[in-house]
Amino acid sequence: MTDWNDDEVRARFPSLTIRDEARERVYLDAPAGSQVPQRVIDRMVEALVVSCANEGGHFRTSQGTMRIVEDGLGAAAAFLNAGRDEIVFGLNTTSLLFHFSRMLAREWQPGDEILLTRMDHDGNVAPWLVAAEERGVTVRWLDFDPETFEYRYDALDTLVGPRTRLVACNHASNLLGTINDVARIVAAGRAVGAVTMVDAVQSAPHFPIDVERIGCDLLACSPYKFFGPHAGLLYLKGELRDRLKPLKVRPSSSDMPTRFSLGMPSFEAIAGTTGAIEHLAWLGDRFGRGAGGATLRARIVAGLDAAARQEAVLMRRLFDGFDQLRGF
Repeated sequence: MTDWNDDEVRARFPSLTIRDEARERVYLDAPAGSQVPQRVIDRMVEALVVSCANEGGHFRTSQGTMRIVEDGLGAAAAFLNAGRDEIVFGLNTTSLLFHFSRMLAREWQPGDEILLTRMDHDGNVAPWLVAAEERGVTVRWLDFDPETFEYRYDALDTLVGPRTRLVACNHASNLLGTINDVARIVAAGRAVGAVTMVDAVQSAPHFPIDVERIGCDLLACSPYKFFGPHAGLLYLKGELRDRLKPLKVRPSSSDMPTRFSLGMPSFEAIAGTTGAIEHLAWLGDRFGRGAGGATLRARIVAGLDAAARQEAVLMRRLFDGFDQLRGF
């Protein structure tokens, strides 16, 4: 393992060389998205220049596009610890949830219930509220303690019952920073046969996501939060995938990965997502603990762990600086 090298990592990001009036640019907009490494740019350029065609054809550019999709499925599956046939790419997380809420709500009846939370980003609330209103479904809410900023887990027994059809929660709060025990919430939902959805947009950039350990039916994240392009990435558990009737045009295949596609996806965004995940694996190769020659999943985990250690160093430096400003 090599010690973390800020200069080596920063050199991978072209945007960090930009100057404004000869002054080095400072980026303070991380919640709105992350900068992208050269690897992401190269992947996207290749998709646009070398393989700019729809998939499914027998000509060279179409075959190249199909390889881009296969690479993306493999990278995303390793990133989430999922199956390749459990991955759905989309425009963004919110649009993916609106899309899947339409399909899931077909099964709901008046008098059914869904459970949402008071801590979630509206992207994991509004799609379900709209669907619930249309289907005459009751919405219940899981609150959080304003003192601890944690969910009131002890309320799950009274909020989840035999009429619960959906339980949606977030892995980490975009406002509070709380890392939630989503496996506990998911278990409560699955115990009554509810579909479970986890918003991992805020957690995916900071620590490994393991859908097998969480046990959820759906999990969504945004590649642009972890050095990728603006896109959406969804895990869809195989059992639910096979049960849902897709909303799609008739010529579209009913097989994965296009089963739930509304049309042709952004192949360049899929390529860029692959590049972002490869960057995390590179961090594992360079600064991870014992990641050499390991699987892609192990390299990704090692990269995220290495980045988390460095984030802790930077956070301590920030807090120490705040302490020095007291009294001003």
